Amino acid sequence: MSPYEASEFSAVFGAMSDPTRQRILMLLEERDRCVNELVSQFKLTQPTISRHLGILKQAQLVSDTRDGRRVCYSLNREYMSQCCGRYFKQFSCCSASVSFVGQNIVSKEDRSIREEVKQT
Repeated sequence: MSPYEASEFSAVFGAMSDPTRQRILMLLEERDRCVNELVSQFKLTQPTISRHLGILKQAQLVSDTRDGRRVCYSLNREYMSQCCGRYFKQFSCCSASVSFVGQNIVSKEDRSIREEVKQT
């Protein structure tokens, strides 16, 4: 692992280590959301949610779009998939069970289920 990759992985996994940020990522997994909508899902202030979003953005896990005063966020699925895939493929216990399908990480179990569905 290069020093750049180590730094990248630390930023990504550090950003994902906080329970609030994990929940934000799960909400963004469902669909893009504006800051005020995210704030309504928590018992936290808008500046606090914005700080969490800033950490996620700095780690490249989310991106934002601005429309006047509104700021909406989306999950950076491609980057998250590539980064996590590269990280976990370093470990023999994971490399055998994880592969890429397009830009997505797919476990062997998921592939088996998909194959069963295709055959029916």
